Amino acid sequence: MSIKINITASMAIFLAGCQATVGNYDYLERNLIPKAGQNVDMDRQVAAAECKAKARKYGKSIIFGNIGGSATNTVFLNCLEDRGWVLPNSTQDGEYRLGNWTREEIGRCTKIVDDHLSVVVEFDSSNCDPDEGLEGKVFLRAHKGKKDSEVLISYQVYTITKSDKWLFPVGANFYSDEIQYVSGDRIGSDVDCSVYSCSHTEHFVFNLTRENFKALDQYHTKNPQVKFWEYRINTQSGVKVDRKIRYSELLGFFDVVEGYQSSEDNNIKKP
Repeated sequence: MSIKINITASMAIFLAGCQATVGNYDYLERNLIPKAGQNVDMDRQVAAAECKAKARKYGKSIIFGNIGGSATNTVFLNCLEDRGWVLPNSTQDGEYRLGNWTREEIGRCTKIVDDHLSVVVEFDSSNCDPDEGLEGKVFLRAHKGKKDSEVLISYQVYTITKSDKWLFPVGANFYSDEIQYVSGDRIGSDVDCSVYSCSHTEHFVFNLTRENFKALDQYHTKNPQVKFWEYRINTQSGVKVDRKIRYSELLGFFDVVEGYQSSEDNNIKKP
């Protein structure tokens, strides 16, 4: 007895697509950091090239079970971990990547927009950590007035969250000289859906005062071993979102904004 199997053109394309599915290697590679407590002998690009080849070889050997590149991503990341490179998913690894900046380095990477047609100077620290991680991104921004009779400064913590559902952030708890709560604004949102799931991105900001920064500077001076300032976002969904910022980023950013003098008005009063 013989069985004749007729594979249609569409089925052939489907099988070929499953077989060729690969992970998002370039995005994963950009977010790699050295494994905490380990000296990395192999260059990241060299390690990534070897592991891409290994993952692609594995991808060609399977037909099913690699939806969205999940299986090949796993092979890719396991291979990299063997070579000393990991994603910053754990607290320890995240601290390695984010905790070793100085205030001066933050000052050099802070973006400043001093537009001659605007009455304010804009600052943000997003360039200091340009890659958006798997859970989102955190940075600082500020606006400073250019009138020589009045200097208005506003500081904001900008958080981008990612989740499998809408969170609807409304405010944040943080420690300055005491535990404080401030309301905030959800200023943007986006949703990206594949066949199997959706990723919900929300942009949320809340304000800090100059007094908050001064209190945090005093606290960090007394406790230099503490690398991060932590805060908690409260949401309408009931989910609590914990985030943190390097003290060096907070205080280095504060140094830049407070010390900046607009090139258009040399008579601007220093705050």
